[in-house]
Amino acid sequence: MHASAHFDARTQQRGISPAMVEMIFELGKTSPRGDLVLMNRKAVRKAVANLNRLKHDLEKMHNGGGIAYDGEMLITAFHLTKKFKHV
Repeated sequence: MHASAHFDARTQQRGISPAMVEMIFELGKTSPRGDLVLMNRKAVRKAVANLNRLKHDLEKMHNGGGIAYDGEMLITAFHLTKKFKHV
């Protein structure tokens, strides 16, 4: 998608970063006419909650983690508590 000069000026004036534009496209809802993408407060709160859950899970795995599998079968999961010998 190409941005118009008007879009570039307005995003700069309003402090809307390129990352925010991406989030609106990814997490927002398209209007029935297909000419608007909107991300309301509820969607923002939901995204923040998802990020908080992700942060919590990452902090629990502070040493890392691993999964053993064979083809499509998941065999086990574990926390990395000591150095893992790579084969």
